Amino acid sequence: MLFSPLTATFAVMGGINFEVAALCIFILNFYLFFARNKLFIAQTRLFLLLMIVSFVTTALNVSTVVTYWQSHYFSHNSLTLINMVYFLSIATLPLVYTLFFQSIGGRWFKKPLANRILITFPWIISITIVLSTPLTGLAFRFTVDKIYQRGSALPVLYFISFFYAAIAIASQLTERRRVSQETRKAIFIFVPVTMVPVLVQFAFPDILVQGLGLAFSEMIILLTVQDFGRYFNSSTGLYNRDGLIARLNAVNWKRIPFTVYLVCLDSVEFLQNALGSEDFTALEKEVSKRLKQEPLHMQVVSRISPGNFALVSTKRESMQEQENILEDLFTGCWRIEHHELSLNAHLCAIRFPEDCRDIERIFLAQNHLSRFSQHYPENHILRLEDFSLAQTDHQLTAAQALKEAVRDNGFEVFYQPIVESSTGKVIAAEALVRLSEKRHAKISPAQFIPLAELDGSIYTIGEFVLEKSACFLAQLRQGGHDLAYFEVNLSALQCLQTDIVETILSRTRKYALESADFCLEITETATRLSPALMNENMAKFVAAGFRLAIDDYGTGYSNVEMMLETTFHTVKIDRSMITAADQSEEGRKVLEDLIMMFKSMDLSIVAEGVETGDQLAMVESLGVDLIQGYYFSRPLPEKEFILFLDKRRR
Repeated sequence: MLFSPLTATFAVMGGINFEVAALCIFILNFYLFFARNKLFIAQTRLFLLLMIVSFVTTALNVSTVVTYWQSHYFSHNSLTLINMVYFLSIATLPLVYTLFFQSIGGRWFKKPLANRILITFPWIISITIVLSTPLTGLAFRFTVDKIYQRGSALPVLYFISFFYAAIAIASQLTERRRVSQETRKAIFIFVPVTMVPVLVQFAFPDILVQGLGLAFSEMIILLTVQDFGRYFNSSTGLYNRDGLIARLNAVNWKRIPFTVYLVCLDSVEFLQNALGSEDFTALEKEVSKRLKQEPLHMQVVSRISPGNFALVSTKRESMQEQENILEDLFTGCWRIEHHELSLNAHLCAIRFPEDCRDIERIFLAQNHLSRFSQHYPENHILRLEDFSLAQTDHQLTAAQALKEAVRDNGFEVFYQPIVESSTGKVIAAEALVRLSEKRHAKISPAQFIPLAELDGSIYTIGEFVLEKSACFLAQLRQGGHDLAYFEVNLSALQCLQTDIVETILSRTRKYALESADFCLEITETATRLSPALMNENMAKFVAAGFRLAIDDYGTGYSNVEMMLETTFHTVKIDRSMITAADQSEEGRKVLEDLIMMFKSMDLSIVAEGVETGDQLAMVESLGVDLIQGYYFSRPLPEKEFILFLDKRRR
């Protein structure tokens, strides 16, 4: 069938319409990439390279079609050269996107050099085929009449592309624990959106849609994996904790010595309350502005938590000058809006790799400096050795164990019986979270719970304990064990969640339990963090029918006024008071007076940490209602707890 030149022109232009549209989308992608905050780490650089190669490949694809359409203006060698450049570019694409996928897990550049070289072999085969094409015609060839024909090795090039796609998918499956669920979804959308158009173009050479598939898939990555908004603090525009970790990993990988300066403002909670949220944000912006000033020469400035900043410098020759500037920065007067402040800070310099090699230690040092600031001078540069290294190392071990447990769901709930003193009957139990890995058995909740509150994983742990304890209580009821309730600890942060009441109610409904089946333990410290929100949540708990207990009474700021303001049903006396009462007459008198006071307030009393027969006899003689401690049982896993109940019933 014959076509007129005009008909042929429309046929060819119709073939490149998709590729022209792809070029427009690529331009939009470039704009999105450069217009937003980004981390210039290996992953970002490889994605930029992928975008460039994709754009060039699509532009060359359009060029090959247009030159073929106008082949009478071009020599045989010119057509061959243009198509060779296009094939070289498209043969490089699979390697680049595979390297990009490998970089997302963060461990690609830590793999042996031999592994990284091995992955280039299929690409070398592709390039060899393309470069030999003028002599062999393996990829393509032009007849004497300048008619384009596919080469015999073209299926091999397509096979290599799909081979690289399989490697990309496999790498994400092996690294699935190191990347977020959102990232995994984006990647598994990227691959089919990219490869299906490749199949279409292979089967129907006149339908050029490969570039369009690439453009759309890269836009998906831009809006998900490459959306680095999660790495920045919205109020100051500085890197947040995650952004700092990413930048430090990038610097660490280059093996460049660097220094991290910690800047922890003094009395952050007081400043927040005194200034209000807007003025405190203005203060943080002013601090960040001064920390980014030119004389400091900082490569990275980040805000890792309210009032806490970290700065990174690779200029060791300027270290003394930087320290002097930081110390002088907080000696003058600060004017924020209509406030005039005398601002102090605790400062610390950590050198990598001389002082330490683990990035996690930065956050442990920051936590230590914030918690124990009263022990350290203000506006003076401290060294890591000024801290308790033994404590820091122990925290580091606990932090690593916590990170692994969150990643692998490595928690377990144990149950410690609560015995009624008058009958000796087990009427309740306290649910206690533990790390399930045997190698982490010595790491107690007292060590990893504070760390979980710092990194936010306490919410995950809290939901896990609620789910497991509700399920187990329902199981016990079905098995004929008539426990009155379970006690569940709520952390300070959980207590301040606006939806915490509904969260716990959803668990009771799921397992057909009543609100009264749970006694929620609140620490004294938690009640002091945000009294207004705490009282509001406590009132909601009471209205919903939950029991409330104040935990560890005697270890914090014991405050009877606070107990009167909040409707508690139970008070749990800490083991330290039981031990003191057992060891001295004065301690016994204090405990006796407390018990009398609690009874006058109509509170149920639980004695924690009862370990000996003498302690049991003492608390029973003082009128304590409920006993909990190793005298009856240590905390037990589910199966052992059921055996314990069965034994007590005999």
